[in-house]
Amino acid sequence: MSTSLNIYQSAAPGESGGAAPAIRRRWPLLGVSIIMFLSMGIFFSWSIFMPSLERQFGWDRAQTSLPFSICLASFCVGCICTGIFSKFWAGRVNIRISAVLVCGGLFLAATADSLAEVYIGYGVLMGLGLGIAYNAILSAMLRWFPDRLGLASGMLMMGFGLGSMLISAAGSAMIAAFDWQFAMRFCGLMTGGCLALGSFFIAPPGQGVEFPPAPEGKKAPAEKRLELTTPEMIRRRSFYVYFAWATLIYATGLMLMGHAVPLLQDLGAAAGQTGALAGIIAACNGLGRLFSGLALDRYGRKILMRGVCFCFIAASAVTMLSIKGGSLLLLCLAFAWAGLGYGATASCTAAIASLFYGMKSYSLNFSLLNCSVISASVLGPYLAGKLYMATGGYSAMSLAMLSFAGLALLLSALLKKP
Repeated sequence: MSTSLNIYQSAAPGESGGAAPAIRRRWPLLGVSIIMFLSMGIFFSWSIFMPSLERQFGWDRAQTSLPFSICLASFCVGCICTGIFSKFWAGRVNIRISAVLVCGGLFLAATADSLAEVYIGYGVLMGLGLGIAYNAILSAMLRWFPDRLGLASGMLMMGFGLGSMLISAAGSAMIAAFDWQFAMRFCGLMTGGCLALGSFFIAPPGQGVEFPPAPEGKKAPAEKRLELTTPEMIRRRSFYVYFAWATLIYATGLMLMGHAVPLLQDLGAAAGQTGALAGIIAACNGLGRLFSGLALDRYGRKILMRGVCFCFIAASAVTMLSIKGGSLLLLCLAFAWAGLGYGATASCTAAIASLFYGMKSYSLNFSLLNCSVISASVLGPYLAGKLYMATGGYSAMSLAMLSFAGLALLLSALLKKP
């Protein structure tokens, strides 16, 4: 074993040193992982580049919206690749591959003079790279926190959500001061550099590490854990029930997130306000990922899933009221509810993959569950656009959101442990 891996190998039981030194390393490793996830917030920051591309090349909104959809699909494919590649080499190799893909993809997009180059650079290469890194880091770090699964996953997911807000703000400032190409290259170097450097620290715990019991006072009901392979998982009814639940919830969130700026404009928000007000979703997305992790540890996944549904029911109802009354304040409240619910859903998926199907095939199992984002990215924003074209407003969209959230609440009651 290489020297870099030996620092994570604990002493065998009975030998001097024991497992305590290895256990103490998990918090610094979590800190490194959070920084890496913050740098990956470029994933949700595509909208800051859209106006510049439309002005420079004359592309329309439909054309400049597609790179993000491609990125979502490529992200899920990248997560699956991690599950496959992890059978052949260490997770840190996957992270280094992702660093090259992200940096190369953004540099290609920054020099693009055709839509195809933007689609390949930002959509395919960067999406693949972020998906590979996301799954590799998450899979390694959750093995360090079997006693605090919700806290660890929530903190990582919080970094991913808050990173989008920070990078959007920094990227917008760089576009204003320089140009969009400079901002995109900077993001490529920053994200690729963080992933490459962080890869030297990220590794799962070695053999012989004994973890502490769950903290006293934990109220989450214990659920039997199975160790299922991916073929075994997809033969379980629970897989399809959860996949449908996540698709409905993600689609509900993406309806509002994908149309946040035009909805704000319809309610009279000034051009300079829309970016900051839409940022409420990103901020609450990050907080939702953290709070949901804590709620998972304390109350369990049943309460958490139902809480997510009620967040979106509230977001849908308040959106409807804001449209009817023309209230920006109510719309911002709806953004907050939707951000909290969307962020919590990401933590749910990471937890379900572990709680229901174990860690043996976690990487690939999690990747397949996370593919619900692909179906949701087509269902949610596309349906919202069609409803807007048909009705000339967003009231029908808010009704669709409410219907999806209500159906998801029903599915959460039907989901049983395998």
